Amino acid sequence: MANKLNKQNLIDNVAEVAKISKAEAERQLNNVIAGLEATVATMKEGDKLQLVGLLTFEVKHRPAYTAQNPKTGENVAVPASNKLKVKAGKGLIDLVQ
Repeated sequence: MANKLNKQNLIDNVAEVAKISKAEAERQLNNVIAGLEATVATMKEGDKLQLVGLLTFEVKHRPAYTAQNPKTGENVAVPASNKLKVKAGKGLIDLVQ
């Protein structure tokens, strides 16, 4: 069974690969996360975050619509919402193959 990758494992891996201390690796990872959070905040306006070869994140607006309850046949209003679309890039796909 594969190990779970959590933040601490990621910090350990970054520290080992970059040959830096775990404290420095954690600071760097926190900076990356803060930058991503700031970038993701702009995605609500329709921006797309593309990490070439790895991942593409995009917010898709889903308009309000009327659905039907299959059990009762009653019409139900479904409100508009934003959905996150994530697509793996070729580089990431090649890494896991």
